[in-house]
Amino acid sequence: LLNGEALPAKASGELQPGDRLAIETPGGGGLGAPNADGDQIASDRLGS
Repeated sequence: LLNGEALPAKASGELQPGDRLAIETPGGGGLGAPNADGDQIASDRLGS
């Protein structure tokens, strides 16, 4: 968003003093339920 207005997916331009630019990106939640197999998750995390 530039000053509350949506921008196209690809845009270029110059910001002016007082402009407000908001960049929103999706989070990286991972794949699958984190509690599906606790032992496997623990070994993956510990690298064993």
